[in-house]
Amino acid sequence: MAREGKTYVKTKIKGINKLRKTLNRLEPEEKAIVQRALAKAAVRIKRDAIGLAIEQDIRLTGDLIRSIEVQRSRDKMTAIIGPSARDARVRKNPFHTGQYASIKQPAAQIRSAEAQWNLMKGWWAEFGTEGPIEQDPQPFMNPAFDMNERALRQEVRRSVNKALKKAALGSK
Repeated sequence: MAREGKTYVKTKIKGINKLRKTLNRLEPEEKAIVQRALAKAAVRIKRDAIGLAIEQDIRLTGDLIRSIEVQRSRDKMTAIIGPSARDARVRKNPFHTGQYASIKQPAAQIRSAEAQWNLMKGWWAEFGTEGPIEQDPQPFMNPAFDMNERALRQEVRRSVNKALKKAALGSK
């Protein structure tokens, strides 16, 4: 999609991987339009997740709420939002079906035990527990995403269209 000539062909982009590849070929200023939209949406989801956790009275000493973070991929086209997100990384799926997250667990990392603990507390709060100590689910991450999903999709679609149009017309 980088500008090489003056002839442009209108095409349909289907699938997140194809869109990601197309966006990565754009000029930096055009790619930044989409990156800013994703960053803004991630912060909104984080803010709403914290609000829902407080509203649901999920305190657990406050560590869980303080651990809700945003981690963006290297190309800033993916965001992980949730407890201990900064200790997660986005890796390429070996089956090429998209992206997925994994929690880093190097022995030398000081925060890894605390990060793992906050991640588990978030999981228990979101989905509840079974067994000798039962806890009902108190979802806060999924509802935060659901509250913002429609606006997120519209904003990303708008920013992608703006970036692609800017690339097709030249940097005007």
